[in-house]
Amino acid sequence: MKLTKKGKREDNQICVKKERGKIIGNWREYFFPEIDKFQGMLANCDGLYNLRDVELKSVTVSAQVIELMIARFPLERLCVWSMCVGKLSVSGVTLTSLTLDECKYLKISASNLTSLTYAGPENSVFFEHVPNLSELSVDMDFCATFLPTGFLNGGGYISRLKRLELAMPRQAVLESVNYPLEFPETLNLEELKIDIYGEQEACCLWPVVLIKAAPFLRKFSVKVRFRPSISLGQIYDVAAQRIREAAKTVRHHQYLKTIDLFDYLGDPNELELAQHLFRVSDVLEQVIVSPRFIDTECISEINFRVQALAAWLPPPKAILTVL
Repeated sequence: MKLTKKGKREDNQICVKKERGKIIGNWREYFFPEIDKFQGMLANCDGLYNLRDVELKSVTVSAQVIELMIARFPLERLCVWSMCVGKLSVSGVTLTSLTLDECKYLKISASNLTSLTYAGPENSVFFEHVPNLSELSVDMDFCATFLPTGFLNGGGYISRLKRLELAMPRQAVLESVNYPLEFPETLNLEELKIDIYGEQEACCLWPVVLIKAAPFLRKFSVKVRFRPSISLGQIYDVAAQRIREAAKTVRHHQYLKTIDLFDYLGDPNELELAQHLFRVSDVLEQVIVSPRFIDTECISEINFRVQALAAWLPPPKAILTVL
């Protein structure tokens, strides 16, 4: 079942009427039937009880309806992109993939859940029982609290992750210089992707702390998006130096073979992170660079910076691929 912002009906399933939509920001949201009406619809739709895949985009749906779907259907994949879900408790034995946006509170107890993508406010997720969770993607304000505390207080699910994706908002980037410098080892983590959105003067080295805690990491991807900024002040500079000193304690990786640098501009802080990554990887095979050209005037300069990366590659030289 797939409900889109146009209220389109697919696979002879439930239709969300277009005239019930409202504007939220730049998006038009449509309304899924409330719990009482939805229960009545289920009584007349025997085929729905075999639903295994549900995706809702720009559709306002209550937490009660989502909980009823999980309880009634043998759902394996549930994707809800809505700003108005509310407090939600997810439990079930068939659910393997869950994507949620902007829940005020989320409690998860799903024994077979392997993949979770979540964007929401700070301190809004409680992992009650997720023994098979292997892929986790966190975004927005929740990322700001997950980063300093998730690895320390996350329990066993952190150590079982194979893939972790983090989108660090501006505030998280600024606060990262005060995050812990040591984390328990994540022996199963093979792929780490981090998006950094921050001030141009912000230090980008904090990801090296996570990399150091993942001795079997095979692929690291990073995308940096800076905005012009004034000096962040002496207190920030002192804290950033703390990260730089910690980065000097090198842990050489025997499995890190691929590094992706997305939206690369070659700014000093980006280059500093790239140099560290090259230094710690003993078996690096491929560096994939996707430059971001702000305007036509900067094309030649950014191309020069990208090609200059090759001089920092460790011997034997890895392949530098520019997309």
